[in-house]
Formats: sequence, structure tokens, C-alpha cells
Amino acid sequence: MIWLTSVSLCVAQDIPDLLTPHDHHEWARFAPGSWKKLRHTTQIYKDGAAGPISVTTQTIRLKEVGDDYVLLETASQSEVGGQVFDKPTLSFRSGLSGEPDRYTATVTPGEQEALVVNGVTYPSQLRKVVITGQSEEISGNVLYCPATAPWVLRRRFEAREIGGGMVTKTIATDPIALDMPYPVLAENKTVAFFRTRIVVPEKTSTTSVEIHCADVPGFVVSSSTTTIDASGKMINRTTTTLVSYEAKLAEQNSPTAIRRRGLFSRRNR
Repeated sequence: MIWLTSVSLCVAQDIPDLLTPHDHHEWARFAPGSWKKLRHTTQIYKDGAAGPISVTTQTIRLKEVGDDYVLLETASQSEVGGQVFDKPTLSFRSGLSGEPDRYTATVTPGEQEALVVNGVTYPSQLRKVVITGQSEEISGNVLYCPATAPWVLRRRFEAREIGGGMVTKTIATDPIALDMPYPVLAENKTVAFFRTRIVVPEKTSTTSVEIHCADVPGFVVSSSTTTIDASGKMINRTTTTLVSYEAKLAEQNSPTAIRRRGLFSRRNR
């Protein structure tokens, strides 16, 4: 892929390296107006005893896609004890390299690696990522495979307070199975299964199994999550299921899209 002759080099210099090109990002590959509705069912535990179940229905809508960010809007309803509560509609901006709003991300392409999942080899590239906020820094790496959705196939991150050496959180995501058939609502789709473990030392450990589909905005179509405390006692269990969605693929042949693809190819190959 090449740059359009009408795009100046000064524009490219203003845009940082990204973790993936836009058309491999969970939201940026879709056009504004795309949305998904999820149902989260959560049960809280106290002293080992199961508490009430709460159900939240959440709609996430893509409002805007920029060169290095997406703008999302969420609207939610919660049901507790038979009562339904509307939550305020919220908008939030997220960077395309995984950084929250007001954080900065630096992505450094690394060496090629071979990721083997269930006997199949997926040629990938190591990408080192540093995400910096006002009080914490998150650093680690991912394996990016441009030939296999959902493209980012493995993650390893550690969070530390700025100026401190102690790890405050670790995040590890590993593929369980890739290129698998799975029913997504009324259609049979190709999906990937992942396991994520998030550990806050001496506090909590959260394990999630997620199903990702690159045809659905936000990718996640189903997940099961459990959180335990430092003593091994259950804190909560949550299941997430896709209720409905509308996916509008971004126009990949527009000048903006070609410029984005050219940026990624030139900087990160």
C-alpha cells in the first residue's frame, strides 16, 4: 500500500505509530453509527455466599473514528430485584493502541515470532507498547498477526505507579482456539477464543474466557468472568452475551482510509 500523492509528509509525522491498522481495530474498522447491545449478568458473593443477581443491558455506539482514536457512546439499563434503572448516557474517547483518554501510547515494532495454537503456526510480529498516564505506566507487548483475525493474538502487560518499581497489576491474554465456527445470533461466524487473567497482587485475580468475532463491532460476542480475592474466595461471577448489533464497515477505499493504511505500512513494516 502506498501513500496518496496528495497527502503531505507533515500529516504523517503528526500521527503516532499504532498497534494495528484501522481495519484491524475492534472499533475503527467500522463506520460511525455501528453499534452493539450486550447483556451482562452478575452475581456478587459475600463471605462465600451468593448474593442477588443483577442484569445490565448496555448499548455501545461508535460516534467517531479519528486517525488515532475512536469516540464511543454507551447507554445502559440495570435490573436489580425486579426494578429497572436507566443510567446516564456516557461518551468516552479511547486511543487506537489501547490507551484510555488522556493517556499516551508508544508502539515499537519488534521481531517476527511464530505463535503456535493447537498445532497451527501463526506468523506474528512482536509489538512493544508503553502506555503512560499521570499516575501510572503500563508496559508490555502483544503479538500481531496480520493474516488472522482478530489480529492481536496475545497480550502481556504490567502496570506500575509512575516513579515506583512495584507492579500494581498484570494482564495476560492467550488464545485458546482461532478460526473456529460459532453461531453469532442467527449467523454462523468465524471466531477466536481467548483467556485473560488480570492479577492485582495480594488483592484479586480475575479470569475471563472471551469469544471474539471480527464481524461484530467491539469484537466480543460472549464472555464468562470470575473474580476471587487473595484468599481464593469468590467475589463475583459475570456472563456477557451479545443481544444484537449493526456493523457498517468503514469505506476502505476512501482517501482517509488509504492514508491510514499507508501510514501503518510505512512506519511499522
